[in-house]
Amino acid sequence: MLLQFLHGKRILMLLLAIAFLLQACNKTGAGPEDTRYSDDSNGAMAHQETGQTQAREAILMKGNEWIHGIPCFKDNSFAALTGEYCFRVHEAAGTGEEQRFLVYLCPDSLYFSEEWQPRRGTGNIETFLYNTEECFYIAAMLDDGTGVSWTAVFRFPSDMEESILTGDTFNQMLRVWSNKFFYFLYLAKSPGELSIPAVVEF
Repeated sequence: MLLQFLHGKRILMLLLAIAFLLQACNKTGAGPEDTRYSDDSNGAMAHQETGQTQAREAILMKGNEWIHGIPCFKDNSFAALTGEYCFRVHEAAGTGEEQRFLVYLCPDSLYFSEEWQPRRGTGNIETFLYNTEECFYIAAMLDDGTGVSWTAVFRFPSDMEESILTGDTFNQMLRVWSNKFFYFLYLAKSPGELSIPAVVEF
């Protein structure tokens, strides 16, 4: 299954790479914004129009390691690319509290039991929420456009719920994270070269 992501993806991934570069240029007013995974809430636009100085980022502290087994799925041996991120909020007064979260990226579509509650996604990305006493998970279904379905599972500590789920914070982060991942997918020539985004600013 890991090698399947290489088949038939070059042309589409090239288009995604171009779209990603255009999105980067848009930050300086140089081009249109990529809409492959658009924010249907217009949260980012509202953030800009209100003139808020708050900025958020997720920085990969360690990761790009392949493991077998995703914690929130019982008795499984799914292959997943993992990473640990540091979530920061920058305001005019300085940098706020840092919080950590994990991500598991699986090159397959996973089955979600009734414990997983559907939640509002970002554009055409379907997402699910699963709560436990010590943490909560948000899973996102990603399609690379070549017939391979990817599942990104984010694990957040329970005390992070207010900051990451307020408004459309997670939706905005997922949008940027997804676009960057598909750009890296285009560049990868083998599963060993695939990486998850190192810095996500939104």
